[in-house]
Amino acid sequence: MLLITAITIFLAGFLWTKFYTETISYTPKIEHKFYATTIGKVDEINSFYNPILKRNSYQITLKDITIYKAGSIADGVLIKKEKPRKVKKIKKKMKKKTSKKNKKSSDNKHSGLPRHDVPRNDDVENYDTELLSSSLRGGNADVAIQNTKVKKPKKKHTRKPKIPKRKKLTKTIIKNYLNVPGYQEIDREFLTIDYKSQNKNWLGNRYINPPKKVILSVNTKMNNIKIGDVIQTRVVLEPFSKPYIQGGYDKSFDNYFKGIGGTGFAASDLKILKARNENSFLQDIKILRQKIAKKILDQTDHNEGTIAAALLVGGQNLIPPDIMQILRLSGLAHLISISGLHFTLAAGIFFFSIRFLLSLNQYLVLNYDIKKIAAAIAIFAGFFYLLLADTPIPAIRAFIIISLIFTAILLDLKPDTFRSTAFAALAILIWSPNAIFSVSFQLSFAAILSLIVLADLTKKYQIGSSQRPIYFKFLFYVLGIILSSIAATIATTPFSIYHFNNFISFGVLANLLAIPLASFITMPFGFLSLILMPFGIEKFALIPMQISIGWIIDIAGYVAEIPNSYLTVKSISPLSFGLIIFGGLWLMLWQKNWRLLGIIPIIFGIYLGYKTPIPKILIDEERKLFAFYYNKKLIFAKPTKSKQASVWAKRLGLDEFYNLEDLSEEEKKDLQMNCGENFCELKLEEKNILILKGRNKISEICLNQHDFIINLNKKYKAINCKDTLQNR
Repeated sequence: MLLITAITIFLAGFLWTKFYTETISYTPKIEHKFYATTIGKVDEINSFYNPILKRNSYQITLKDITIYKAGSIADGVLIKKEKPRKVKKIKKKMKKKTSKKNKKSSDNKHSGLPRHDVPRNDDVENYDTELLSSSLRGGNADVAIQNTKVKKPKKKHTRKPKIPKRKKLTKTIIKNYLNVPGYQEIDREFLTIDYKSQNKNWLGNRYINPPKKVILSVNTKMNNIKIGDVIQTRVVLEPFSKPYIQGGYDKSFDNYFKGIGGTGFAASDLKILKARNENSFLQDIKILRQKIAKKILDQTDHNEGTIAAALLVGGQNLIPPDIMQILRLSGLAHLISISGLHFTLAAGIFFFSIRFLLSLNQYLVLNYDIKKIAAAIAIFAGFFYLLLADTPIPAIRAFIIISLIFTAILLDLKPDTFRSTAFAALAILIWSPNAIFSVSFQLSFAAILSLIVLADLTKKYQIGSSQRPIYFKFLFYVLGIILSSIAATIATTPFSIYHFNNFISFGVLANLLAIPLASFITMPFGFLSLILMPFGIEKFALIPMQISIGWIIDIAGYVAEIPNSYLTVKSISPLSFGLIIFGGLWLMLWQKNWRLLGIIPIIFGIYLGYKTPIPKILIDEERKLFAFYYNKKLIFAKPTKSKQASVWAKRLGLDEFYNLEDLSEEEKKDLQMNCGENFCELKLEEKNILILKGRNKISEICLNQHDFIINLNKKYKAINCKDTLQNR
């Protein structure tokens, strides 16, 4: 019976996931890069730190978009392109007319005209001799001078020396887009791909079947746009970048279920076509979130303010990269994401504060159960805070569990944390089936399950609070933090290694110091600042919150500087990862002694992960990067500083990567490396490899036999030496 139930649930989940993916969350995708004019409604506005520009930039999400060809629309109205006028012919006619006028004016000369109205001839000696002599006889010398047609002497033009034409050398021809006999041919298909894609999926001036939403990075003028405004701008749209490595994070997959089908950037200033004129509760929440974040940032220092905004209203985009890095290295990154800790504190503050206020009224205390009233109000307050935090998955999980606990209080029932957690997971997967692939979902439920198991195992060792002295309560609290950190670290380590290739060695120490600060100072004063914001006196609560955040940053920096506090671990195979997760779930979910059988698949999975082979050759799908693993080093064929290179190095368990120029002479001899201007050949694992960096002669490419020919320049076609030799 249990097996039939499990199969039924699995089939129902599969059918629901298929229906959800193909019907509910379906959105068309941008398949190629193109330049266009876009009109859409602003759905979200987020600011983020731009490391390239070294300043804050904006990222907006547009919905209900319409895409037109660039230049075919102005102020939201379609326009027709007029034919260009023949400017050259008009200029010739104008010249003819002006020459006729000059002739007429030269025929009609009068001695009494002002000096500036007298036309000038080409030379000083060309003047009317009769008029000059008559004027001199009559004593009117001034008139005679005025009627002389004077022009400035011609300037002597010095001829510029002719620069001899440079001979077109073979090298300069090769670099041009021309086919040269004996060299690699130009790949015309690749060169015209952008031009061809620019004319795809268009019906007249309009783009066919645009996505529901697009994300735009904006470095131009925002012109004070707000959420709900209809705007127009010229954009460059393109599909999301592919994963850096097979099995890595896929932006396209993640955004597909959000209705976002493409990304790009604004190429012109944003123009408001229609201001927001409708009331929407969700849009009002988004605007409120922006206002709260702005108030926090305006009244605090930059580093502490960005973390305070992330703690209260979500979003980590504004946190400087160096601060974010030390938080990750120290194991404190979970503190700045709104999750169970934040919601537990928020719900506890709401519940006890409301209950305390209600207890001040004697009539309510005597006639009503104020505990149930406080629980009901706390549920609504938690839901409002969930919307304010932009509904991340860990916050949804925490809200569902806390709401079930308060519901149990309303119904006079005893809450069951295991069932509450299972119900939260089921509700999230029904609402969004793709969440099971989300890292935040996996880490969140792994951590909460480990804490539930820890509480269940230590239940019999707990002593009533009335029987414990103060110092024992303090020691028990410290021991609880240590055990909770160890349990959460053990449960989340497989996910951290599989997704991020890291292991935090001293995370327990950092959490032991930082969690009390966040629990007793940072978050209480943060929630107090939200309450005081309508009165304009939130600064009194933000000051102690800022000080405590500064202490947390100092703790993170201290722990991150400890040697070997952060270890890079090579990737494990999906099979070993699955075995570890299966064994962990078996160990945590079962209540009886056979739960210990889960240790067997965990050990087997760890062994397979340790034996996971390291790939010897890595090449990008777009042929931009090529690297090989040699002597415990990842070596790239071309110098690079891209993020993709660092991701490849992490996947192999390395902190650094190198270029061919960084190799020693002994290593070059061992690899039998021979490099030229546009090529490099080497021998790796008894395989001859030829790397083509530029355009080469076909005879040089096929001179030696190679097992692999890597063409890193997509502008030129790859060569099949076997066919070339047969043709010869």
